[in-house]
Amino acid sequence: MELGYTSAGRAATIAVKRAIANAKAGDPMAAVRVIVASNFQGLSLRRLLGSHELNASTDGDGEAPPVAGIANVQFSTPFQFASLLAAPALAGSGQRPLTTAVLAAAVRHVLATQPGRFGAVAEHVATESALIRAYGEVTELPPERRAALASSATPRTQELLTFITAVDEHLHTGTSERYHDEYTVLSEATALLDYLVESGTESAETLIFVGPFTQGLATIEFLRDAARACPSGKAIWALTGDHDVDAAAQAQAHAIIGDRASGATLAERIALPQPN
Repeated sequence: MELGYTSAGRAATIAVKRAIANAKAGDPMAAVRVIVASNFQGLSLRRLLGSHELNASTDGDGEAPPVAGIANVQFSTPFQFASLLAAPALAGSGQRPLTTAVLAAAVRHVLATQPGRFGAVAEHVATESALIRAYGEVTELPPERRAALASSATPRTQELLTFITAVDEHLHTGTSERYHDEYTVLSEATALLDYLVESGTESAETLIFVGPFTQGLATIEFLRDAARACPSGKAIWALTGDHDVDAAAQAQAHAIIGDRASGATLAERIALPQPN
C-alpha cells in the first residue's frame, strides 16, 4: 500500500478524491472502501465528494482533481470494517455484538452491587459514561498487555481493572446471551486478513486509508494487516504543519504502512521519526 502525506483540510479531501479516481481506473462501479477515523469524517467526505464543491479547486500542483463518482464507494471506520470481516465467524459462534446499551446496563449493575471506590458517585451519569469509555479502552488491549497493566498498576488503576473484570464476568455469566467485544471482533478480522495474505489473495475492494486515526493498539494492528491484504491501496495522512503533532501522526502511519512514504511537499519539510 502506498503512503502519502498532504495538508489537512481541503487538500486532504482532494487527495482522497484523486485516490478514488485512480482506484476506479475508469470503471465507475469498481469497489472502493475508504477507511476513516470517525463516522462524522466519513459523512463529511461523502457529502463533499458527492457534490460539485471540489470541481473548481486545485491541489498543491495547481491541477484540478479528477471527476470521480462515489458509486460503490463505502466509507467505514476501522471497527465497522472489522465487523464486516468478522461477522460470519462470530455469528457461527452464537455471540452477539456488545452494544453500548448492553454495556451500560452491565456497568450500572456492577455499580449497584460492587461499586468499590466508585460508590460515592455511582448514581452520577458521568461515572457511568467514564466507566464505559474505560471499559472500551482496556478491553481493546491484547491479553498480555492487560496482564502487564494489572501487574504494574497503581491502587487506583487496580480498582478500575477490578471493576472492569466484574463487568466482564457479569456479561459472561449474569446474562442469558453471549457477547463479543471490540477486541474479539478485531482479532477475528485480523485472523481472516492474515489468512488472505498467506494465501496470496488480495482484497476484493481497493482500500483507501485516511489518517491519522484515534483508535487504540488493536485497531492499529488490524489496519496494518488490512494494508498488507491490499497492496494496491492508498494511505493518505493529513498533516497540520506542527512538528510535534505531525511526528506522532507519521509514526502511526509508519507503524501501519511501513516506510513507503511518497514525497509530498509537506512531508519533505517535516523530519520523519526514526524507528527504534
